[in-house]
Amino acid sequence: WPSWVVDGEIPWNWRCKEIDEFMKESPLFVGKKLGKDVFSQLCLSDSAWNSGQGKLVKKLAGHSKAVMSIDMYENVLASGSADGTIKVWTINSDVNQYQSQDLKDESMNGSVNAVKISDHGVHPLLLSASDDAIVRIWNLARFEVQGKYTAPTKAAFKCISSKFDQIASGSESGLVCLWNIETQKMINVMKGHRKGVWAVGYDTSIRCCDDSANILISGGDDHDCRLWDLRSPSESAMLLKAHQNTISSLQLHVQRNIIMTASSDLTIKQWDLRTGEVVHTYSGHTRPVMSVQFYGDRMISTGFDMNVKIWSIQQKKEIHSIADLHSQPIRCLKLQGDVMACGSYDATISILNFLSAERPPSSSNS
Repeated sequence: WPSWVVDGEIPWNWRCKEIDEFMKESPLFVGKKLGKDVFSQLCLSDSAWNSGQGKLVKKLAGHSKAVMSIDMYENVLASGSADGTIKVWTINSDVNQYQSQDLKDESMNGSVNAVKISDHGVHPLLLSASDDAIVRIWNLARFEVQGKYTAPTKAAFKCISSKFDQIASGSESGLVCLWNIETQKMINVMKGHRKGVWAVGYDTSIRCCDDSANILISGGDDHDCRLWDLRSPSESAMLLKAHQNTISSLQLHVQRNIIMTASSDLTIKQWDLRTGEVVHTYSGHTRPVMSVQFYGDRMISTGFDMNVKIWSIQQKKEIHSIADLHSQPIRCLKLQGDVMACGSYDATISILNFLSAERPPSSSNS
């Protein structure tokens, strides 16, 4: 089967018409009920995202302060909070049932600003970055710490990302640090940002080690986005300047030559990776934009205005806006398939399903 059927994702530049034409021409789908079911599901998902018709199926409660970061991998959701705790939520076969497990380390102190699930190795690992200037590697099979990295300047870590056996972290000091998961040693320290770094990112669409995997982007309080070539990381390969305030989130897609940066200046900017020029500025949020993520040919964003916005990258316009998910600003979001999770300063996490039947939302702190 084509990879997009296996992964359950619509190719970024395809709509239902293109999928229909593909199925008519492909012998894999001719006369096959599975093909029709897949087509029906993809188009239903497409329609739901375009109209913003996601169903709020769950509100996860358990943190006592703001949810700063969330990540999802298969049936696991991880959340880090300003209350200094990390929770790992296991999703049962019924999407309405979640069980939580706290990750504990006696030395952990201060806000947990970022969490990232890495599928490197036999078992998934959880990476966390905290105000205590430590990046921790957690074994999710045993729910315990198996490694720690300490910031060179003792400055708080604000963000984290990973790719293959590599971890990238950004700190309040403006440094971007690279670490090796296997050796648990620092590979490099990259200098260039003049203030704190709030976002780092690899291209998560890359599935193999090629030249594209050597690109890292970072952004922060100096309003700048820097692109780093990890084969020669002594200085950034490109400097992107256009925002008027902190860059809080970013996304990279090398094959499409796109960088997206979200900022406290209320905008999201799309950059051409080849030239470093701004292609388009997305306006619509009325308060700082805190999180942005690709979803096929769409982009999803959220922030302090408590709205989740769905944008068409191809048409460069807002498709829909989802409101009333939280009582306080939304700090982070994560997409996996047709499920979206949003973490808020009201200490809860909203779970939306864009293919679910109508269900009443309920709270869980199990």
